[in-house]
Amino acid sequence: MDVMNLKIDLPKNSGSAIVYIYDMQGRIMYQKSIQMNQSSVLIQIDVAQFNGGTYIVKITSDGNSAPSIKMIKQ
Repeated sequence: MDVMNLKIDLPKNSGSAIVYIYDMQGRIMYQKSIQMNQSSVLIQIDVAQFNGGTYIVKITSDGNSAPSIKMIKQ
């Protein structure tokens, strides 16, 4: 099983965050809403179904976006 560990750090009481993973054509490959009960949350994302290549990970919270992260799946 191919798993990506993603740690999300946000100010306390941020409510929820949404994690998106896009392929290089801009298609959403993964989307999940995360309840931010703590200021730091670790999630595991199963990326086994993703083809090898480059993906963009984007996190939004309260309408604000964190800088995007590049993920390379081999």
